[in-house]
Amino acid sequence: MSMKMENGMLREGGSKTALTHNYVYLRNGKIFFSEELLKEAIAENGGFQEIKVYENAGCGNPKNAWIGSLTEMCVERMLGILGVGSQWERSEFVNRKTDEPDFINKNDGMTLEIRGTRIPNALYLKPKDVRDILAHETKQKACDVYIGYTVSWDGRGDEMKTLREMFADDYTGERPHLKFHGFTTRGLLANMIRNFRRVEMGDRPKPVFPKPLAGMITDLMQVCSAEGRNNTMKGRMLVEAHSLFNWDLLEKFLTHEIHSDKWDRGIHLLAPNP
Repeated sequence: MSMKMENGMLREGGSKTALTHNYVYLRNGKIFFSEELLKEAIAENGGFQEIKVYENAGCGNPKNAWIGSLTEMCVERMLGILGVGSQWERSEFVNRKTDEPDFINKNDGMTLEIRGTRIPNALYLKPKDVRDILAHETKQKACDVYIGYTVSWDGRGDEMKTLREMFADDYTGERPHLKFHGFTTRGLLANMIRNFRRVEMGDRPKPVFPKPLAGMITDLMQVCSAEGRNNTMKGRMLVEAHSLFNWDLLEKFLTHEIHSDKWDRGIHLLAPNP
């Protein structure tokens, strides 16, 4: 099969499939990364754990929290692959306050919260996320967009041994990568969380009707409790893939040219979500 470079993009059979970019390449939303980037993420997390003065509720072993650094590093490079890297600024990881977004758009102020987890098929929310999302209308605390990734490998057992085997030259399977499971907005999340609480009280849930995406109504989007899945998810909530927007819409959303308001991007979310 012929392959050629066009404007720095690797094309195969005439369609965009992958691009090598600073240890990362992208394929249909999956972010493949090198062993060097993994080591960099582990080192960054180690430095952060030494100086941080808080611990989020429900977190597991801090040494395993490098998945957060890795996911953000991969997303930072993914934004570069999409041609909008200069528009988005990643917060300084080791100096970050708990109320700072993972990424902010330098042109219009759109904020992104990135969630990487070993739990398949989900975007998870920390207890603080839930509080901030519900309080946003009065306190302006929540991020605008939440994006979920899960790992492609089995995170149980000796995880590092598994990864070393997958990076080995003689490995014939799919290389380690982050799987994109979807994204959503704080408005949608607020309505889904309120519905979850209505059901808990025995009330009837309402159709999801987010601001500023007036005209979009769906009964399918919902959150669920993450408790009981494992002991690191206490107090957290999950949004499974069927309640999230897909990769094609994220690419359009992030690369949309803004002329007036940051939520002009929302036009892409009015399309059907397969």
